[in-house]
Amino acid sequence: MKEYCFATLAVGKEYQQLALLLAKNIEIYAPETKLVILTK
Repeated sequence: MKEYCFATLAVGKEYQQLALLLAKNIEIYAPETKLVILTK
């Protein structure tokens, strides 16, 4: 089994909301996958 990790940069409210949507989708479709979100 391979391990995956996703990372994204979310600067500004619009991109933070999109990162939250990404996190929710990963939680549903790949719950064992790690997600790193960088924001300001």
